[in-house]
Amino acid sequence: MIAPASFGGGAGVPFSDHEVRMICSTRRALERKTRMNSSMLEFASLSLAPVMDRPASMIADALRDSDFCKDFNQVLLPSRVAVVDAKPFAVNTAGYPVSSNLTWNACIDGTVTLEMIKANPDKSEDGNPRDCSWYHTGAIWKHPDLGVYFTWSREMKQIQLPQGYVLKQDVVVVQK
Repeated sequence: MIAPASFGGGAGVPFSDHEVRMICSTRRALERKTRMNSSMLEFASLSLAPVMDRPASMIADALRDSDFCKDFNQVLLPSRVAVVDAKPFAVNTAGYPVSSNLTWNACIDGTVTLEMIKANPDKSEDGNPRDCSWYHTGAIWKHPDLGVYFTWSREMKQIQLPQGYVLKQDVVVVQK
């Protein structure tokens, strides 16, 4: 195998992945921003030639070739996509958010009682149990286990999660 031209190889050596990305990105930009006429192709190939250490005519041929970049989006672009693991956000079978705090769960589904509030293990600095108003302001709630804010509409059973979270249904709730 002969090294690319920029590494001492000849002009007949196939383009490297980086060179293909550069040519196809340039082609895509030319197609979007201008009409791909001969003066634009000449300018682009002359600009890329010293960077790639390739003949401008070879680059111009690649830019003109409609098949040259056909695999670019399918093969080269996915390698740049990062996959991020989503964190689970628990909801019960009825679709209500749940936590390990049974009082918070009752607050969110609207079934809290005074006894539940008195027994809430989540206490203020003074040692007093927290009531439902501690956990939300209007539709904005704070999850006691995750420490994140989210939007919840009990009437519509609609939840808007923070970025990086995904709903996980059918969670068994165990109080801490």
